[in-house]
Parts: sequence; C-alpha cells; structure tokens
Amino acid sequence: MFVQIGDRPLMTVNGKHLLSDALGYCGARNVFAAAPALVPTVDREGVLAAAPDVILLVADAADERAWADAWRSWNRRTGGGPGIAVASAGRLASFSPRVLEGLRDMCAELQRHRRS
Repeated sequence: MFVQIGDRPLMTVNGKHLLSDALGYCGARNVFAAAPALVPTVDREGVLAAAPDVILLVADAADERAWADAWRSWNRRTGGGPGIAVASAGRLASFSPRVLEGLRDMCAELQRHRRS
C-alpha cells in the first residue's frame, strides 16, 4: 500500500510513522516503510515502481477529490494501476478518540478493496 499525505510535493510516510502502524493493524504493508525520512517526498513513477495494490489518500475533504482524480488520470494513461482508497486526515491525525474512528474507517475501506 502507498499512503499519500501530501500532493505538492507528493509525500508519504515511512515504517516508523504512526500511519504505518495503523496500516499494519489493518493487515496492510507500507511500500515505503524502508524510506530513511519519516515523511519522504516521492514521485508518481516511484510509487508505481513500488507496485502498491492500493493507494490510500489520507486527505481532507477539500483535497480528496483532486488527489483521487489525479491518480485515476494517471491510471488511465498507464493502462491500469492500483485501487484508490480514502481515509480522513482529520480523524487519523487527531490526538483524541477520533483516531480510533479513523482507524476503523480506514480498515473498512481497505477491506472493501480486498474484496474487489
């Protein structure tokens, strides 16, 4: 799985980040877990070379559609590509019980992609 947390520049998380732990809880593996920086920047070619089954967009509602549309456009140009899942940045970045809601929702979204 690729976790996108930023778009310009394209940013993800490594294996030491809390979001990577959350992925593990949901039974997923972060394709950039070995990156040296906690929050590395990557490019789309690098993401596709890592061959994730799913791209998880951890986005605010305002960014969610644009990020998803950019990946769908890329997938059309390359003749396929990973599935696209969305998780609420507001819930997953919260230092409150809302993070548990975000984790539950993220696991459910990933499970939906496993079935398709």
